[in-house]
Amino acid sequence: MLSELRGNFDAQGIVIGLPIKMDGTEGPAALEARRIARNLELTLRVPVFLQDERLTSFEAKQNLSPSGVAATQVTGRLDSEAAALILRDFISSL
Repeated sequence: MLSELRGNFDAQGIVIGLPIKMDGTEGPAALEARRIARNLELTLRVPVFLQDERLTSFEAKQNLSPSGVAATQVTGRLDSEAAALILRDFISSL
């Protein structure tokens, strides 16, 4: 599926959130993100960039709550909003 999406959109790279702990260290989740990123690079033959995702879920929740999104819908949209913030932060870092 990712291969098909990459082709359909002519993606030149992929951005993955890197779950770094608040103290700046990497735990098992970060190591798994790095493993997935490496496998994607090898499979899709595009660069995969890792972006620190600390506090993106918190910020996403803060953004959704006052924007008129019902509390029952916040949970369902949280991951998408956090992903958008990770991509925003990546683009800002360029």
